[in-house]
Amino acid sequence: MAGNQTSAQRTAAHHKILHAGSTEAWVRAADSVGNSASFAQLLIAWQHTAEVHADPDPPPALTRDHGEDYGPAPDPRDVT
Repeated sequence: MAGNQTSAQRTAAHHKILHAGSTEAWVRAADSVGNSASFAQLLIAWQHTAEVHADPDPPPALTRDHGEDYGPAPDPRDVT
């Protein structure tokens, strides 16, 4: 279940998706609807993930066990 994955597992899964050629699919999908915002957000998230993994001394908030699952993220369309 995706909700039980660690951050490292999610990152590894994202890298597999990108390396599996889906980048082209994202670009085609974004182009087909005339909106590249989701692809741009994917690239930004990927960049931030790479920056965290490259940091030899990451902030403690990113490395400590928080001891709880915060549950699913809210749908951004429902956030006011």
